[in-house]
Amino acid sequence: MTDRSYKASKYNFIKETERGELLLYNTKTGGIGLIENDQKDQALAIFQNPGTYIEDELFNQLRGNDFIIEAERDEVKEIITDYDNYLQIDKNIQIILLPAEACNFACPYCFNYRDRKLMMEDWVYDAILQNIEHKLQKVDTPNIKVFLTWFGGEPLLAADKIVTFTKKVRELCSKYSAELRASMVTNGYLLTAELFARLLDAGVTGYQVTLDGTAENHDKYRYLCNGGPTFDIIYNNLKSISENFKDESFYFNLRSNFMGDSLKYVEELMGMFVTDFNDDSRFNLYFRPVYQYETADKDISAIKDNICDFKEGKEIQNRLSFELMNKCGKENDMDLLNPLARPRDSWCGVEKKLVVGADGSIYICDTFVGDVEHRIGQIMPGGNLDLNETGKAWTRPFYEYTQRKKCLECKMLPICMGECRRNWLIDHVAECYYSEESIYSDMDNYLKYLRKGDQKVS
Repeated sequence: MTDRSYKASKYNFIKETERGELLLYNTKTGGIGLIENDQKDQALAIFQNPGTYIEDELFNQLRGNDFIIEAERDEVKEIITDYDNYLQIDKNIQIILLPAEACNFACPYCFNYRDRKLMMEDWVYDAILQNIEHKLQKVDTPNIKVFLTWFGGEPLLAADKIVTFTKKVRELCSKYSAELRASMVTNGYLLTAELFARLLDAGVTGYQVTLDGTAENHDKYRYLCNGGPTFDIIYNNLKSISENFKDESFYFNLRSNFMGDSLKYVEELMGMFVTDFNDDSRFNLYFRPVYQYETADKDISAIKDNICDFKEGKEIQNRLSFELMNKCGKENDMDLLNPLARPRDSWCGVEKKLVVGADGSIYICDTFVGDVEHRIGQIMPGGNLDLNETGKAWTRPFYEYTQRKKCLECKMLPICMGECRRNWLIDHVAECYYSEESIYSDMDNYLKYLRKGDQKVS
């Protein structure tokens, strides 16, 4: 064989550690490896001329983890083929429903603030159920999953409707041998142990609840419509669920939003989480910056100066994530939020999911709910969709856009997949979420985390 028989992967990140080893990471496979000092020069030589070392054990290890690949492989083409297959194969049905475009909170930064105060009518529920059944009838793929997410507003303002409808979808899934995965994004204020038992019985097993740090900060930004505090009730609800449903299977992703002046309180919440929930693997905590999305809520003007810019927000998010990992001794398994990014099918699945508002309006992104300008259609009685031209820009493959052609040359492509479409289609944000600099920094921090836990890097 010649030197051209093998090559280093386009998606390798290689850096020397403080101890002089080589730390490897591949964005296409998510693989990470550590080369000891005595093999460092040999590894660098293999990456330079792979075909010279095909009988070498280290060569075979690097090849086995796709750090070294066959020269004829076109990795970009492989990624695009997998992405196209993801778009074309109907393995899953993904629907986000807003049973209540109303809320009991008045958070100043809420991007869903449209003040529509709508509750989903019965005909919309019926139409959605018929739409799901139409799709299940057409799909011949085995093991299909129906992902049903309740969103808002505050969905639990329509708790009885949610319980009833989720049971109907579960019956449909049973009829067509499909699997239901129902989840909910809720502020948690109404989520008592009694209501949780009903939701769990109906099949809602996943929950996202937001706590913006401890009570002192949380209650300043996530208050009731009458101005009342909310933290204590939410936190006690969560503790009650953890303590009273020890044998049940479900999960909670606890989101903590932060701004420049709230980091102290977010870190205090981290300490509370470790004390109260670290022994319950069903509860996970993660961190996100408050973004300055367009909102009709004029109260946001008072907090604009505290909102982190794009780069600063991501850096703080990763710092907090590594801090939590070190305290808890476990990783966050959510792809976007794992401090060392993992390859994905799509940035957020926007190409295949459907967001249905309380009046049957259809949106492509949940940040646009209630915004007529970004409405892409309407669900009709009987379950058919009446779609307009607006949605096509959101469902086209990202690589067809001129402004995304650069993605095909980028080493971050497998972990980004064109990034957030709102950023470049609507908000015209030029800065990418990932950078080579940030990846190298995350590799360093990830290695420190593994070493602190005495975990092996293979």
